Amino acid sequence: MPNEKNKTLANTILQLLFLFLFVNMSCDNYSNAEIYYYKILPHNLEVENKHVFLIGLDGWGSYSFENENFNMPTIEELMNNGSYTLQVLNVMPSISLPNWSSMLMGTSPNITGYWTNNPSKAVSKIVDIYGLFPSIFTLLKEQRPQCKVAYFYEWRENGSLCPDNIIDTKRYINNLSKDISTVINYIKIEKPNFCTIIIDEPDHVGHSIGHNTQSYYEELNRLDGLIAQIIQSIKEAGIWDDSIIMFSSDHGGIGKGHGGSTNLERDIPLIVFGNNIKEGTKISENVMIYDIAPTIAYIFELEIPLFWEGKLINVLNNN
Repeated sequence: MPNEKNKTLANTILQLLFLFLFVNMSCDNYSNAEIYYYKILPHNLEVENKHVFLIGLDGWGSYSFENENFNMPTIEELMNNGSYTLQVLNVMPSISLPNWSSMLMGTSPNITGYWTNNPSKAVSKIVDIYGLFPSIFTLLKEQRPQCKVAYFYEWRENGSLCPDNIIDTKRYINNLSKDISTVINYIKIEKPNFCTIIIDEPDHVGHSIGHNTQSYYEELNRLDGLIAQIIQSIKEAGIWDDSIIMFSSDHGGIGKGHGGSTNLERDIPLIVFGNNIKEGTKISENVMIYDIAPTIAYIFELEIPLFWEGKLINVLNNN
């Protein structure tokens, strides 16, 4: 019996030692990160009736608008009747995750830590209660929990930009650029307040065949058809008059690649159309990709984190 007691005591000591080491390791991982806490804002029915749709096309460079083969009638109509700029500057390196993170997190990789396309390597200077850098998804859902927030994405790594089981819908769809039906059905039924849709084209065409090729422009034309379906679903949902639609990208490209500092790789479009948006206006100010999240936050009258580097883009009639 003494041997059994000794074994039990030894096991207990080992378990306590393991727990102590685990807690210390966990603390070390966050010891250099500031923790950001969200607060709930008062009910505001006017704000809670707003709808914003952010649609991103991966690898869509602004240079495409100047080509004679450019044919995106839906985009052009919204562009001509809304506010736009073809000179949004992305962040370096001009690759996907650093830029999608900057767009959705309101600041650059200097603070978010998203320097590569590998989310596990991101070491953020500030994290929220979910262990991620605060994004427009969590900011809206935590401050205005009555708002319905949705996120659809085709490139799996983009899922790292939003915690699981916090917003109303977060869904990875590996053929989103081919079949948009899940998204349009969701919009018609759920009528989300904020819905982000990131399609992983024309990036694949750019890598496989090349940017600024006939195939690239054919792909943009096909994607314009998907965008038309999204627009129609918003109308059928009965929320068109209360909606704002935003279109942008993460980077352009040159040849079959991107990542460098040329205008072909760094200049991306931003088109904003809808309720209370200035019509027929070319945005004259300098715009960074990380200005998009603060502009969305302003529309929903959120308390914007002081560490977000982005600023409000001058697209609203009441700016």
